[in-house]
Amino acid sequence: ILHRLIHHLSETEQRIIMLIYFEGAENAAEVARKLNMNKNTIRVYHKRARDKLRKAPELRSLFIKKEATGNGRVST
Repeated sequence: ILHRLIHHLSETEQRIIMLIYFEGAENAAEVARKLNMNKNTIRVYHKRARDKLRKAPELRSLFIKKEATGNGRVST
């Protein structure tokens, strides 16, 4: 599911997501060096890509803010 959703991102967003989450890039500076881009630009593309993925119904439940209850359980 995730790979299918990533495929719908722009080419730049795809590459950034792949570097960060699948190839283990440590930070925006490292991604920027690999893609020959400014690190702030990387941060903007990364946030936009994450926002797009969060809006996907298939992944929405992963990003719902969870609140801890008093008994140690997590509720949504």
